[in-house]
Amino acid sequence: MSVVGFDNIFAADLISPALTTVAAPLATLGETAVRYVLALASGNATARRRPTVLPVELVVRESTGPRGGRSRR
Repeated sequence: MSVVGFDNIFAADLISPALTTVAAPLATLGETAVRYVLALASGNATARRRPTVLPVELVVRESTGPRGGRSRR
């Protein structure tokens, strides 16, 4: 069994086993959301049509096993 968290919280590296997690740019996410809401509030209808993709990173630690196939029992 593997366990993966999200947000790369401070304690992820302190627990045992250390938690594998997805690190997202939270400040950029918040700034992007505020810009989007302000654009919508000002009547900018094109803001709805532009999806934004932000980069994330998988931080592999000890809570995930080696990559491989599933065993069937």
